[in-house]
Amino acid sequence: MVDITFNIGLLGMALILIAFVLNVIKHVKATDRLYLWLNCVGSALLIIYAVLLSSIPFMILNIVWTGAAVWGILYHGKKR
Repeated sequence: MVDITFNIGLLGMALILIAFVLNVIKHVKATDRLYLWLNCVGSALLIIYAVLLSSIPFMILNIVWTGAAVWGILYHGKKR
């Protein structure tokens, strides 16, 4: 049986990779809401995952990643 910690990490990773691939194939831009929300939710889930694993470097990385995504959502949301 797969535990909840693994599922949280897997879902967070999947969301970030989906955003990345969509950006690489030019389906979304880095300023698009979909891209930003996928990164925001994915990295927030990875913060939870990092906390559960007690991984400080991974936690810091994803706090910054989430912060950048939130900033993008707020900044680009005002421009529209």
